[in-house]
Amino acid sequence: MLNDDRSRIEIRDWLGAIGRRAWIVILIPLLAAFAAAVNQIAAPTTYRSIATVTLVDVPTTGPVTSAVDQAVSDFQSAATSVGVLDLAAETAGVNRRDFDISTRRVGQGGVVLVVGTGEDEDAVFNMVDAVAREALRAKAKVQIALLTAQVEAEQRLVDRAQGDYDDAKLETNISLNEKFVTISEKRYTNARDAFNAAQASGDTEQIAEAQAFLDEKTAVIDDIRQLSALQSTLTAKQEALESTQIKLALAEGTRDGADPLLLELPVTNDKLNWMTPALRSALAAAVFGLLIALAIVAFLEVGTTRRRQRRDTRTRVMEKQRRATVPERAAPRS
Repeated sequence: MLNDDRSRIEIRDWLGAIGRRAWIVILIPLLAAFAAAVNQIAAPTTYRSIATVTLVDVPTTGPVTSAVDQAVSDFQSAATSVGVLDLAAETAGVNRRDFDISTRRVGQGGVVLVVGTGEDEDAVFNMVDAVAREALRAKAKVQIALLTAQVEAEQRLVDRAQGDYDDAKLETNISLNEKFVTISEKRYTNARDAFNAAQASGDTEQIAEAQAFLDEKTAVIDDIRQLSALQSTLTAKQEALESTQIKLALAEGTRDGADPLLLELPVTNDKLNWMTPALRSALAAAVFGLLIALAIVAFLEVGTTRRRQRRDTRTRVMEKQRRATVPERAAPRS
């Protein structure tokens, strides 16, 4: 109960201190809010532009949605990178430090908003437009460089496989057309059956002739299998090359499609309302001012309390000393 009473007394004392210095608690937050609002209102007009970019070259459903996340992350990183901002500023003919550029993903798909703010309406519009295009180009340029090197490497593999195939075809002098292969397999089957029959007869001369005939047809079958394997290797490498060439063409299309003459990005432009930022700034300043005012009141109250305590202490000491100097009354005689 003692602790509770003390707590109530302390709270009452603090409330009383705030009441005695109410002008501090009210004046400082009001002055801070007024100054913040005036500063916000006096600031130059700010414009905002938003470019909507749809990354159409990535899947949007199924188990590969992580690819969408990666593509969006790559685009956002590119849009806010120094290199892309410098290129965009050069394209737009502005200073990139005059703008605040940010990105925001819409939902879980491949749509990204490029948001820019600045004091010049036309300049911020051009900057955001250029940033969106350069960010698309940036990814495409990297892909083009990698795919170009990959195409060159795969082309060398195709040329090598083509050479091996041509050399084997020239050396064996056979064809892989269906008719030739069918006839060769049939002759091999007949030669094998003839060899088995010769072995069954036990005629040494007949066995030797059948063996020679079987070896001849077996060599043809071996050449066909070797040439077929080389052709399969050549076909696989050609398909890989064609697939990479398609990817390269798509990347080049993305790069060229970002050109202003070929692609119109939806870009919106609007004037930011000064009222809301001013109110927010005033509210924040008022809260901060209130905290400062309470701190000042607390500081003053602590100082007042300490002075009161020192004064009470001196009074008690002086009273004690005064009582000590008064002579005691003589005891009455019996």
